[in-house]
Formats: sequence, C-alpha cells, structure tokens
Amino acid sequence: MLVVLFPDNEIRVFQSAYSPSRPEFAGRIKNITVNVGREAILECHVNHLGRYKVGWLKAKDQTILALHKRVITHNSRIDVDHEENRNWMLKIHQVQESDKGCYMCQINTEEMKKQIGCIDVLIPPNIVDNLTSSDVIVNEGEDAILVCRASGHPEPQILWLREDKKEFVVYSNINNHTRRETVTQYRGPVLVMRKVQRHQMGAYLCIAQNDVPPAVSKRIILNVNFKPEINVPSQLHGVGPGSSVTLTCVVQAFPTAINYWMKDGKKMLLDNDKYNISEDRKSLYERVMSLTIRNWEKSDEGHFMCMSTNSLGEADGTIQSYTFEAQTEPTENRYVEPTSMDYDYYETTLTHHRKEYYQAQNDDQTRLQDQSVFDRDSNRDDDASKQNRQRERRKKKRERKQDNSAYFGHQNSGSRSQTSSVQMLCIWTFLSSLISMPFVGTASSIRSL
Repeated sequence: MLVVLFPDNEIRVFQSAYSPSRPEFAGRIKNITVNVGREAILECHVNHLGRYKVGWLKAKDQTILALHKRVITHNSRIDVDHEENRNWMLKIHQVQESDKGCYMCQINTEEMKKQIGCIDVLIPPNIVDNLTSSDVIVNEGEDAILVCRASGHPEPQILWLREDKKEFVVYSNINNHTRRETVTQYRGPVLVMRKVQRHQMGAYLCIAQNDVPPAVSKRIILNVNFKPEINVPSQLHGVGPGSSVTLTCVVQAFPTAINYWMKDGKKMLLDNDKYNISEDRKSLYERVMSLTIRNWEKSDEGHFMCMSTNSLGEADGTIQSYTFEAQTEPTENRYVEPTSMDYDYYETTLTHHRKEYYQAQNDDQTRLQDQSVFDRDSNRDDDASKQNRQRERRKKKRERKQDNSAYFGHQNSGSRSQTSSVQMLCIWTFLSSLISMPFVGTASSIRSL
C-alpha cells in the first residue's frame, strides 16, 4: 500500500501494483499480420491471476468471445487456450477478411484491467470484373482505353503487357504534360492508346499483384476495325503448257472479310479439279489467299481477281497470266581447229595489213619531216641549197621504199614454210582482235610479231 500527501493536505491511498494479491499483465499483446485462410493467435500474459478470470472481447463492438476457459461466441473458428494459468491465447482458425481488427484481453478485477492486440489480414489481389474492361473494339485511328481494377490488402498494383510480349505505345500524363512512350509493360489501372493502328490489335494482360500470393490476371482483347486492303506480290505470271501455277494475294481486314476469286471480272472460281483455293491465316487481321491452277492450257489465260469484303468496305487485286512457250537453247560455242586454207587466208590478210600500216607510218613520217625541214629552211634565200636538200629527201624516200619492199619480200618467201601451226593460231587470234578494233602500235611492235 502507498500513502501520498498532496500540498493541499489531501491524503490518498494507492494499492501497490506489485501486491502479490493482485493480478497484473506481464507484457503487451503483440500485434500480428496473417494471410487470409491461415490461423491467427493473440497471446495475453498475466501474473498472479489467483481467483480472477480472463476474458476476450472484440474491441470494436465489445462482443464477448470467450470467458476464461469457455468460448461464448457461436463462431466455430474461434477457440481459447492457456498455459499454467499465465499465458491466455485467443485462436482464430481460417482467418477471413472480417476477422481483421483489434481484440481486448480483460481481467475481471474490481477495477477492470485490459489490454488490446490487433490482427491485420493480408488479402491477395482480386480483379473486380464489373469495374474492369471486357474486350474493346475501336475503329482504326480512334483512341482505345483499357481499365483494370482490383481489390486486396495491401492495395494491388496493376501491370499491363501484351500477351505476345511485343512493344506497344502508351500515353501518360506527367506534371500536366502528355508523354508518348513505346514500352513492353506499363503500370497503372488505366491504359490509354491514342490513334490505334491495326498492328496494336491483340491480347493485353492486366496483372494485379500486392506481394500476397497468388497474383491474378485478366486477358483483354483489343480489336481494331478497318476495311479490307489487298497486296499482290506478283501481278504477272508466265505459265508453260501442262504445268501448274499458284497465284497469291495478301489480305488485311477486320472484322474478318469474305474472300473469293474471279476470272476476267465475270466468273467466280470454285474449288474443284481445275482450281485449288486456300487461305493461310498469318495474324488476327492478315490472311494469304492462294489460287492454284492445274494443267495450264491456252484457254486459261486471263485476268484473275482476288476479292475481299467486310462490313466496312471491299478491295480487289488483279493478276494477269499468259502462256509461256519455252524456247530451244542456242547451240553452244565450240572451238573449231583451223584448216590450212584458214592459215593461208589469215597470213595473207596479216601481210596486207602490215604493208598498209608501214606505208601509212612512212607517209606520216615523211610529211612531218618535210614540213619540219620546210619550216626550218623557208627563210633561206639560197635556191641551190634548197634544191639539193629536196633531192636528198627524194633519195632517202626511195631508199626507205626499197628497204620495206625487201623486208616484206623476205617475209612472204619464208614465213609459210617456217611458221608452225601454233604460231598460225596466234596470228589468227591477233587478226580477230585487229579486225574488231583499230590498231595502235609502232613499226617495231609489228616487226616483233
């Protein structure tokens, strides 16, 4: 017992907190965090309980859950336990979200003693379907907005990505400025895409996660509507008689278009023994149309048209096909051994060209020399000297002609008997090039041949 005298002479008597006859709490109740579906246990430690009893209540509405060793509530998930009259435990099995809150441990002394402990229930994310977009359909060039909302504790984070892991374009608002980004993933409950194009069509995944397993996702399809467009890889085909040919057109359209083939704009072609018609799907909006024509005949020539139509419009492409007659291959160039007549002909021709060349060279040299001498001596007044020089030039000219005649005569008399067949072949090759292009050389180079 503790006696205290206050300044105003007031005396108050306090019961000592450490009196062995009075119960007391040995420590605070620890708050706990537990995943939904698990078991939660709150522990209340009491010393010197004696004849007193411990009770458990829900702090929010003061609902009595248990009194000492007996459960009062009708909730079958709640149980109590104790160890040596000191450790009193409140157990909640298969915790639910509604179990989240604070609980009170009381000792029924004259002046009630109590402590409070709280339970935090972690709840995995759950996508709220009525607040989340279903499949979205827009026309090409319009904006697309995808929304994903999720519940859970803590609050889930939303992650967007394409199912095929490709990049996509998003617009985000940062500091009142709109920014365009090309990303592989985007965080936020609302995904905004401006002026969408057909390549942005596909499946997008909205993934909600808050570090409480498991994460959940929803698949949202973005469809982009546009009228058909046709690309023809090859617009002209030549086909040999009796063979087969395959004509192809690449069609892009959404919603899915009706595709068919026509000939000359009049006859619709059907799949039969003559024609094989097929389609190969490349993506949500692209298909390859194929038309195979078997056993080609002249009558199959014409304009083949691939046609495509959907609710937004139509398109067509034209392919012209004709009969291609194979040509015989030209005779191969082969080497033919020259005959003796060929050698005689080319030897005579070579000799003739040599004479013409030397004659032209001599004439050009004579004219140049004459002109040079004339210019040099034009101012001289000595007529006798000029006549002597002219006579000397004429003499030298006659001597040069005699030398050339002697040289070519010797060549004509001995070359045919001394030239081997290999040398004749070389002469023949040289003449072929000489005849086809102008000859450029000197007299010494010719003489060396």
